Amino acid sequence: MSFDEWFALSRQVALVIFFLAFVGILFWAYRPKNKDRFEQEARAIIDDHDP
Repeated sequence: MSFDEWFALSRQVALVIFFLAFVGILFWAYRPKNKDRFEQEARAIIDDHDP
């Protein structure tokens, strides 16, 4: 394989890896298990009464 072929293959592999990471992060963020935790953290910012 030439350098150009290796370079094209590495770009394709990197695209697949980043896509899978993106889908994994979306899955983690939208899991029902995390909903309560995220809501608590969102309320903590609003409920903080420090001047």
